[in-house]
Amino acid sequence: NHQALEQLHYVTELTELIKAKSNPRPDGVEDSTEFVSFFPDFIWTVRDFTLELKLNGDPITEDEYLENALKLIQGKNPKVQASNLPRECIRHFFPKRKCFVFDRPTHDKDLLANIEKVAEKQLDPTFQEQTNIFRSYIFTHARTKTLREGITVTGNRLGTLAVTYVDAINSGAVPCLENAVITLA
Repeated sequence: NHQALEQLHYVTELTELIKAKSNPRPDGVEDSTEFVSFFPDFIWTVRDFTLELKLNGDPITEDEYLENALKLIQGKNPKVQASNLPRECIRHFFPKRKCFVFDRPTHDKDLLANIEKVAEKQLDPTFQEQTNIFRSYIFTHARTKTLREGITVTGNRLGTLAVTYVDAINSGAVPCLENAVITLA
């Protein structure tokens, strides 16, 4: 739980790695609310979940588990502040969050070692059910990537957007969301 949050440290650097406007404010401060409109919903998936979904002895949902994991740790020391930074960024940049937990796909160690070759019928029924719930959520609730001006990003546009961002990064520039919108228009 804590380690997984620590590994999301890149989220804390989003505003430094991407800019929303080609002509930011003269004071150098960019409104982070600009970014929120560009980011997708935050969906946290946890495989091989072995904990009980309980908090203080009471049952909780997967979403409550995530929100509890994102609660800030009390304290002012640098280690606590460093631990809180990913939590704060996820809470700020991703106002809509969802969590899914999955049991082990199988309890057979041989199958687990070659999981990519395992037939679906060999997977644990609970894992299959959890996967179907996740799949259903993605297909019915996940929003299509939409940029400012209502530009929907799928297929070729998604490819163009990826190339635009990669080219900017490879040239040492900071990817700009506003320029990407112009490219896709």
